[in-house]
Amino acid sequence: MENGAIYSSYINEYVLVGMEKKNFMEVTEKIVRFSKGWVKLQNINLNDKRQIFYLIACFITENINGDICTSDYLASKVVVVTGTEEYRFSYSGHQGQIGFRPCGICTDVQGHIVVCNGYEDFSHQCSSVHLLDMDGQFLSFLHTTGCPPFPSALCINHHQILIVSLASPTVKVYLHCK
Repeated sequence: MENGAIYSSYINEYVLVGMEKKNFMEVTEKIVRFSKGWVKLQNINLNDKRQIFYLIACFITENINGDICTSDYLASKVVVVTGTEEYRFSYSGHQGQIGFRPCGICTDVQGHIVVCNGYEDFSHQCSSVHLLDMDGQFLSFLHTTGCPPFPSALCINHHQILIVSLASPTVKVYLHCK
């Protein structure tokens, strides 16, 4: 198995790891929940119809209600499942944009989901940071000024400061909410 994304939950002290298993003609992506003592607790990869949730789990976070939020760059969507492996929703970008390639993802103290859209075309007009409510409804763009190339990772610290890493050697810092 090759490791992908990883997230350590401050809420319940679990660790979520995106893992990719390559067999002869098949690649299987799943998220595995581990206890703080690294005991495997749960595999999260199939819905109740035995359909795969993830193509590539790039980044993982957990919401205040225990939902697991994953950016799937290859499938061009954010996938959110409950802690008990029930599908909640997918978000495939804002209708006003040309494309959506989610990468960095995090949540804030209000349960909002913040995700980087790293999609780029030749004019670089699509890169942005999206703010969603905890049910996956688009609320606003947080970062569109100048359309910087490829916002790839982000986090919100305990002071609610949003930090966005860009492809160039640049980090943008924003006051997110109080």
